[in-house]
Amino acid sequence: MLTREELKNELVKNKNGVKVTFEKADGTNRVMHSTLHSSYLPVPTEDVKEKKERVKNEDPNLFVVWDIDKEAWRSFKYDAVKETEVVL
Repeated sequence: MLTREELKNELVKNKNGVKVTFEKADGTNRVMHSTLHSSYLPVPTEDVKEKKERVKNEDPNLFVVWDIDKEAWRSFKYDAVKETEVVL
């Protein structure tokens, strides 16, 4: 499994993303094809930039990522991650 820093780096640099398996708040597992690569991200509005900064500063354990399959912003806590797979 990737460390927190390795995960952050792979999400940004790997164009194919990272499959992250984590436990949701309700106790079920979810596999999310995640990315922070610029080629996937929508053009951020000021409102989104502001919210992302607020969330980022509140909880360093929280990853806010782009879900490639759902084409939407999603989040997960690093402590809940069970497995990571870099997509090649």
